[in-house]
Amino acid sequence: LCNLLKLCGDHEVMRDECYCQVVKQITDNTSSKQDSCQRGWRLLYIVTAYHSCSEVLHPHLTRFLQDVSRTPGLPFQGIAKACEQNLQKTLRFGGRLELPSSIELRAMLAGRSSKRQLFLLPGGLERHLKIKTCTVALDVVEEICAEMALTRPEAFNEYVIFVVTNRGGKSRSTSQPSSTVQRQARPGSTWSASTGSRHRRSAPTRPVPSFWASSAPYLCSAPPSSSSRAAATLLCQPLASLPSTTMASTFSAQRLM
Repeated sequence: LCNLLKLCGDHEVMRDECYCQVVKQITDNTSSKQDSCQRGWRLLYIVTAYHSCSEVLHPHLTRFLQDVSRTPGLPFQGIAKACEQNLQKTLRFGGRLELPSSIELRAMLAGRSSKRQLFLLPGGLERHLKIKTCTVALDVVEEICAEMALTRPEAFNEYVIFVVTNRGGKSRSTSQPSSTVQRQARPGSTWSASTGSRHRRSAPTRPVPSFWASSAPYLCSAPPSSSSRAAATLLCQPLASLPSTTMASTFSAQRLM
């Protein structure tokens, strides 16, 4: 599966072919293997989180997913709706950049598409939120703000999420939930988890989420043990409480898995 995802990432022309083959498998499936159709849907769920389809295929793929999810009595309505949501989010923010870890991959193939992630809030408060395959930082900030009865978009911009990779040091990566991806202050810059300095990437086509640069193994796998929890924990803090140098490398579309 990882080879398939990598192949589609390297060769854009393969993406539509991949989608067509998977849809063919889950449409009028007559395989003697009882779980063939189910495995096809789970594969589609993963692919929609990583790669978009062409503008030509998009309306047809969307209509197919909507027909399955909205037609009473059809099986796989829930996962069809989840696939549609993944696809729309991938088209909006771009697909995931890192391949899933072996733990996450086994979980997704077994039908487990989310995990509970610990967030630390000011005052020592702890909050566990459900993180799905396509969850981005903005989703989490909106959920936390909603619990505080903050519903205006301006309120979302007052908070960020960042990862602590070395407690006691200054290495951290940040994510500001701006209303659009284009509001990033310096496109192409990322926050270094090891040195705390910015790096310019040559000819960037899309900002690389610094979550992956700092804590990809943790964010892709099961929650850490209590002894290492502080080393890679997400935090939600008011924007004003962070050093000004962190604000130029923030990005609302960072994946949290």
